[in-house]
Amino acid sequence: MFFGAVSHLKRAIAERRFVPGSSSHTYGYVGEGDRAVYCVNKRVVGKECESKELAYKEYSLGKFLYGNGIYVPKMKRVVGIWTGFDFAPIKEWFLLMERVHGKHIENLTGEEREEALRQVKSGVEKILDLGIYPEDFDWGMNLIFDGKRVCFIDFEKWGYGCQEELAHLCKKIRNEGLVIRV
Repeated sequence: MFFGAVSHLKRAIAERRFVPGSSSHTYGYVGEGDRAVYCVNKRVVGKECESKELAYKEYSLGKFLYGNGIYVPKMKRVVGIWTGFDFAPIKEWFLLMERVHGKHIENLTGEEREEALRQVKSGVEKILDLGIYPEDFDWGMNLIFDGKRVCFIDFEKWGYGCQEELAHLCKKIRNEGLVIRV
């Protein structure tokens, strides 16, 4: 079932088919610390992960959030692919997930932006209620608006938070409002 997706991912890597709008697509390369997101096909992307552990962490967290009604890409599978040269192979880890089409929240204006920000605030409050600390949710590149709903993407840095962290962020959002960094 997933063999086809893996072979498509390998071809996307070879062809450098980056997801439009991702930093790897915008700058045409993947710099130090950056991870590429590849177009596997019309419905699936392959996100390069820093390690096997982080790939499985994001996969598990994505399944948990999705199962609890948070709009995140539907997780498909974690795969390891041998890359590099024959004399120095490297196993790289990728997270296969649903491709979400839309605009990054930083590119929205007017009523569309106001609606998206309202949804982000509501979504973050639900995420906090689940005990998850969404460390970098407020980067505009990590939020996609599909015309109806906001999708949270790129949550590998998120994790279970302690009560103090969760309460602090919740209070900050409720009192100061939501600020999206671009």
